Amino acid sequence: MLLNTIGVDPEDGVGKTPLRVAVDRNRAEAVSALLTRGANISHADVSGMTPMGSRLGAPPPPEGHPSALTRLSRALQARRSSTATRSWRRPCSSTSA
Repeated sequence: MLLNTIGVDPEDGVGKTPLRVAVDRNRAEAVSALLTRGANISHADVSGMTPMGSRLGAPPPPEGHPSALTRLSRALQARRSSTATRSWRRPCSSTSA
């Protein structure tokens, strides 16, 4: 597969990654595949727009079609909760005088 050769986060001339393009085009299956392979959901293009931000003002997908934004949102929530869990479990350093 091409993703194995070039990675999941190559940029085009304006800083868009394959994830950003997939989200812009509402390609939910591509979004899932890229996220599974570790695509950066926080990558901003040259204008500062992230994949999530690019889709927020877009019209909703046709009824019955999965939303790329929904999948991206779930991935972001999962990342946040796993980060919170890791930081919560991090042992405290003790300071002795």
